[in-house]
Amino acid sequence: MRQPVPFGKYLLLDRISVGGMAEVFKAKSYGVEGFEKIIAIKRILPTMGEDRDFIKMFIDEAKIAGQLAHANICQIFELGRIDGSHFIAMEYIWGKDLLQIANRLRKVKQQMPVPMACFAISKVLEGLDYAHRKRDPLGRPLEIVHRDCSPQNVLVSYEGEVKVIDFGIAKATSARLTEKTFFTEQRALIGTPEYMSPEQADTGSADIDTRSDIYSLGVLLYELLTGVTPFDGAQLRSAAYAEVQRIIREVEPPKPSTRLSTMKDSLPSVAAQRGALPARLPSLVRGDLDWIVMKCLEKERSRRYDTAAGLALDVQRHLAGEPVVAAPPGALYRLRKFVRRRAGTVAAGAAIVASLVVGLGVALWQMQVASRERDAQKAATTAAQLAQKDADESRKTTEKVADFQAAQLRGLDAMLMGQRLREMLLADARASMAGTGHAQAEIASRQEQLAGLLADANLTNVAAKSLEENIFDRALKAAEDQFKDQPIVKARLLQTLATALRNLGLADQALPPQSEALSIRRREGRLRPPERRWRLPAAPRHLALRPAPLGPILPLPRPSARSTNTGYRDSGSGRPPIPFGYG
Repeated sequence: MRQPVPFGKYLLLDRISVGGMAEVFKAKSYGVEGFEKIIAIKRILPTMGEDRDFIKMFIDEAKIAGQLAHANICQIFELGRIDGSHFIAMEYIWGKDLLQIANRLRKVKQQMPVPMACFAISKVLEGLDYAHRKRDPLGRPLEIVHRDCSPQNVLVSYEGEVKVIDFGIAKATSARLTEKTFFTEQRALIGTPEYMSPEQADTGSADIDTRSDIYSLGVLLYELLTGVTPFDGAQLRSAAYAEVQRIIREVEPPKPSTRLSTMKDSLPSVAAQRGALPARLPSLVRGDLDWIVMKCLEKERSRRYDTAAGLALDVQRHLAGEPVVAAPPGALYRLRKFVRRRAGTVAAGAAIVASLVVGLGVALWQMQVASRERDAQKAATTAAQLAQKDADESRKTTEKVADFQAAQLRGLDAMLMGQRLREMLLADARASMAGTGHAQAEIASRQEQLAGLLADANLTNVAAKSLEENIFDRALKAAEDQFKDQPIVKARLLQTLATALRNLGLADQALPPQSEALSIRRREGRLRPPERRWRLPAAPRHLALRPAPLGPILPLPRPSARSTNTGYRDSGSGRPPIPFGYG
């Protein structure tokens, strides 16, 4: 159309599209004081002007959509008739439908990003949920079912708005379809074969509810994720209607990730468009999106989402990285979500931590008992005996506690703890699934998935961090608070903790207790005379490297020239003097 054409009180500016039943124009409406508004006019073709069934369906569309006022539904302004042609005046949306967008992306060899596809679907769901819940002025539910949720009926404006259009077959008559009417007139009215639910494809079924739209949106999301529909459209359109019914009602489509895995020819280009390796592309869809889509595509509608709002919430949960309702229930899935989102807070193992905490608690309790017993005996002993006994008991207690603590801490191995934690998680998941009756093949598959996920988490670091926070920090605080008056005991405990920390590769954390222990011994005059030469160990750079415990690593002041027997030996290399061992 090159020149505007008057049409009643409207001016038709350009024809947007034309189909077998109607045509759509971009038009302009006028009002007083120079008011103008760009709208869209949908007009029945002259060839369909005598088809009473189609005209009735056209009028029903206007009546149904005219009651809906939602940001994600195209607004209807007027139903009229000019020169014998029925028309609908509706909101003009400056943009493209999803079918045009998908075709354009294929032409330029690009793919819609997964978050964008999920966003578009979520907006369609908001509009449909509103339509599904709509009530008449008396409060009675209208029970509106769109029945043709296909890409060409979802418009996306250049401003990012998503609108559902064409309620032409919403609440359509339940009259029995025939093979002839399906492939001629009813193709545009009853629905698009690729997006029809099993109950909608059943010609004898009049019981169609809002869950039919849930199925269609599952097909739409499937197509946006993979670029193809679950069932080949060309095959459906070329087959007899009985065969179409059989495919839709009986054949189980592959999951989206499985379909991507089998797209050998187009997978590399699709992967490049999404910035991923071809082998990793199915993993972007595997899991949440597989479960969401396949729940929508259930043959039995009772197993689908009950409402569009429920489906929208699951899509939003996926985008937020939260567990989705569509996931099969079980500890394995929730554990995987927890490890992925909070790997730093995963415990190194309740049994290991508990045993270490109990061991240290017993040691501290024994020291407190010994201290109370020693105080009770002071009144019955002489000053000299008390001093000697106190020294002996302090030495024995210190050695006993230090030996007990050293035995508890000597065998700590962060890498081994990380490995055991991984084994415990896998074993627990396996037992949980076996107890709920899962097949061995499914158990093996999910075990492999969890093992792959755990491979990305550094459980060795988790174990080391847990030991530091739950064992060493508490032990250091206990040594500081409970042994202020027993410096030698405190020094021995600090030395043991520093050695254990250094063996785990936590050299920086070992430095403060090592330094404090040395200061206490120097202040109390308890440095040993030189007996053998100690060498400074290099701090381990990997938790898997576990050097044998060595002596102190702190540099000490050089001895003065006047001192010849200070407990240091000159290395002769110009480096700081090396201290001898001490107890």
